[in-house]
Amino acid sequence: MKVSLNLDQHYCAVEREPNEPRCPTESAFYYRLKKSLITQGHDVIKRLMWKDGHLVDAKQYYIRMRNWDWCVWDIHYALRNPAEQFNHGLCVHMDVQFGKENPQHGRARQA
Repeated sequence: MKVSLNLDQHYCAVEREPNEPRCPTESAFYYRLKKSLITQGHDVIKRLMWKDGHLVDAKQYYIRMRNWDWCVWDIHYALRNPAEQFNHGLCVHMDVQFGKENPQHGRARQA
């Protein structure tokens, strides 16, 4: 899994490597994403969003920093399953949201 995390542009791009096994479920996709971010040196965890108090679907996952600095989530959750897009060899673009304590919180994306 090739993960390009760009905090300045507020996005994360995930691509499937050649000969990489498929992700059978959305949970497995987020698990691999978490492992890739950990190998890049980020202290992240995979969570169900509702368990952190967000008013969302009970099956919606996200990856967040343990200290709540930022999180990676799929803004198109209701429209697609990122694991299916990943399995077809397409690049999965995800959004990065910053926590309120982070100085980049609320900063507009740059074109």
